[in-house]
Amino acid sequence: MSAVSAILFAYILLSPWSKIIVFVIPMPAILYAILYVVYSIYMDRQRTDNINHSAHLWGALYGVVATILVEPRALGVFLQQLASPMLGN
Repeated sequence: MSAVSAILFAYILLSPWSKIIVFVIPMPAILYAILYVVYSIYMDRQRTDNINHSAHLWGALYGVVATILVEPRALGVFLQQLASPMLGN
């Protein structure tokens, strides 16, 4: 699952305002990323299940860092897109 997190967060870095559907709820990818990180940190601290939530967080971080290393302009494009939201795409 951490590899899936890496791919998902690389996608979010490249297209933060794209729509992601979680169950049946559409939301901007950047909002999903924030909720995912908050939930993963919370659940990692709870330690009430047998899921390694920190691995998912590291996978997400790896996806972002690897994308920036391969294409350094991605960070600037991400920041530029955040500054001018295009919701509904």
